[in-house]
Amino acid sequence: MKTTYKNSRVRPRYQKDFLQWFRKSRALFDIPVRLVRRTDQRIEMIFPRLTPDISVQLTRNELMVLAQSKGEHFDMLADFGIAPERRNGGYICNFCPPKYQVLHTTLSSMRLTEIYEPFLKWVNEMLMTAGWIRFYKSAGCFGADLIHKEARMELPTPGVQLLTQLKNLSGEPMFNPESDEMTTWAIPLTPSKVKASSSKNLNSVVHRSQ
Repeated sequence: MKTTYKNSRVRPRYQKDFLQWFRKSRALFDIPVRLVRRTDQRIEMIFPRLTPDISVQLTRNELMVLAQSKGEHFDMLADFGIAPERRNGGYICNFCPPKYQVLHTTLSSMRLTEIYEPFLKWVNEMLMTAGWIRFYKSAGCFGADLIHKEARMELPTPGVQLLTQLKNLSGEPMFNPESDEMTTWAIPLTPSKVKASSSKNLNSVVHRSQ
């Protein structure tokens, strides 16, 4: 499937801006990114050298890096978005605290600064250095995170840490890791990132119940 689109065929302005930026910047990605589908509502992308469990969706004001396992459990590994508000001379993003808000002359410049360039930085600094993607689920939640060092495989996931802090109306924890069964499993992002000596340790966390 062709992965480039002529601007004359693309109607949404944000897509024209992104495709123009992507053509100029794609060589800067340390992990190749491929466009696989485009509609007027979204652009879908993949990392062809990584596991197909990771994909990317771009909409008008948001870019999400999604993790999906077995076609049913998913989470956002990264999320870059804007909440533009028109001001005299341009636009500000309401997602930013007032003291960090920058006046952008156009929405195109805001998307470049707040979405596209941070996505490139995340791929090169966070995704590139990760070795595995870890999924977890229980009766009431599911999620995913990136693992950069094998020693962190056994540490609680950020999602579980957050759940243990939440309370119900009775003041009791909404999630108890000792009584609520939590299943976790991990897969390598790429076979080349997993050393043969670590295969046994990796297998120990696949479909493991905490």
